[in-house]
Amino acid sequence: MRAITLATLLIVLTSASVAQNFPNGLYYRFNEGAGATTQNLANPMVGGVNGNLVGTPGWSAGRFGSAYANVGTAANYVDTGWNTNLVGTSWTLEFWVNLNSITTTISYMCGETSTSFRAFSGGVAGANGIILRGTGMTDCWINPAVPAAATWTHVAFVYDRSTTPALLYGYLNGVLAVTSSQATAITAVSTLPFRVGGQTSTTALNGAMDEFRLWFVARSASDILGNYNSEVNDRNILVATTTGGGAGDLNVALTNIDPLAVEGFMLITATPSAALGGGPFFGITPDAVTWSIFSQPSIPGSPLHFPTGIPGFFPDVPFSVPPGTLTVLSGQTWDMAAVLLGGGLSYVGRSAVNRLHW
Repeated sequence: MRAITLATLLIVLTSASVAQNFPNGLYYRFNEGAGATTQNLANPMVGGVNGNLVGTPGWSAGRFGSAYANVGTAANYVDTGWNTNLVGTSWTLEFWVNLNSITTTISYMCGETSTSFRAFSGGVAGANGIILRGTGMTDCWINPAVPAAATWTHVAFVYDRSTTPALLYGYLNGVLAVTSSQATAITAVSTLPFRVGGQTSTTALNGAMDEFRLWFVARSASDILGNYNSEVNDRNILVATTTGGGAGDLNVALTNIDPLAVEGFMLITATPSAALGGGPFFGITPDAVTWSIFSQPSIPGSPLHFPTGIPGFFPDVPFSVPPGTLTVLSGQTWDMAAVLLGGGLSYVGRSAVNRLHW
């Protein structure tokens, strides 16, 4: 029945290093091994549920499972269905790459032409280097990055706009390799879809790519090192649904809970953000409803403030209310996200944001 004061919780949450524990933009594992689409596993995501393989690219053995493969054919790439929009946010871009040859011929790994935001090897990057560059950006150049042909290499670029000046970091195989100071904020906004495995109509990836991830947060050095060399498994998966149309029913399930969690809060707001998951407080835009939740005691089975690990009670089992129970909320739109705490009020993790239409 323990309650936590709002002031105490805010101190804990704002002083913690809050990491997004799963890609929330794009995440292609490329484990299909065949076909013309690859699933976007990010949660939440931008672009399509599937990335469409344009042209006639192939598949190969990957760093994990299978991988996207091409031989430099410009007409081959993955269409993400997302127009580049990297303004007003920190972000992290990472992938494994395996080049067929070490050459000064440009091999584009991702990007689009509207803002010239792209990552590539060859050209000014050199035979062994990889550069991330774009209009108005200071290059982030990892050199050397690729030691030899037919060798898997992991590259991550992290843009942190919270610093003054903003910084762009380049990581190689989980370790910081270069830091690039940005004189102006990076504002890559395009009317063209972002491509994976290509960028222009003249050249594209000559090799294989695996584990392509885009996060809308600046991941820390420990975050990068922690899971660069593995697939990422989602945790704290929140699924909240209602029939809508004034039916007044609700079902909330929280699964794959981080094993370090001992309790959690369900953050609710009746002020939905312009973009799902784009709010300033754990992906939501808080309002009076949100703040009132922090005064709720921790009660087994409560969907608002709950202990974890108690069999038969939420979140061990879903929380449901039948039709007609919440018809008073008809017409409202809510955003919801779960935040998990460990012992001593330590921050453990959060879920993606769900949107409910009553």
